Amino acid sequence: MVIAADTSPYLIGVWEDDGQTIYTDFIIMNPTLVTLDVYAAFFDNNGGFIQGKCFTKALSPNAKWYLRGANLGLSGSGSAGMVKFVAVEQGERTYNKNLVMGGFQNRWMFQMSSSQANLNAVVLNKNTIAEIKEILKLECSPWQFD
Repeated sequence: MVIAADTSPYLIGVWEDDGQTIYTDFIIMNPTLVTLDVYAAFFDNNGGFIQGKCFTKALSPNAKWYLRGANLGLSGSGSAGMVKFVAVEQGERTYNKNLVMGGFQNRWMFQMSSSQANLNAVVLNKNTIAEIKEILKLECSPWQFD
């Protein structure tokens, strides 16, 4: 497996959205020379997949994907949960251990102050590879906000 610091074909983070003052934004980056299809699947605080909250975007080499929390519309699914990002080669829906992406999340609070953290790179083993394959089976919509 090819990794560097917090890069992986599988990243995870958390989201918060109370519908009023707290939003979590995500930035995903493609540090490779290959165009990636990146999937973002959102789960509630109990671990259940949130129907209609799986998005995909093609990322050219050195490009980034900005997922603005206000565009995610997650407040109807509770106030917190997990997001899982998976990268595959463009046009493929199969796991490839040699593809990587990086990313971070912003947590916006009152009066436009924020904190920032890297998305966690997930160690690849038989269990996480099985999870990647399940995420790739989800019905995901193309990201419409840029």
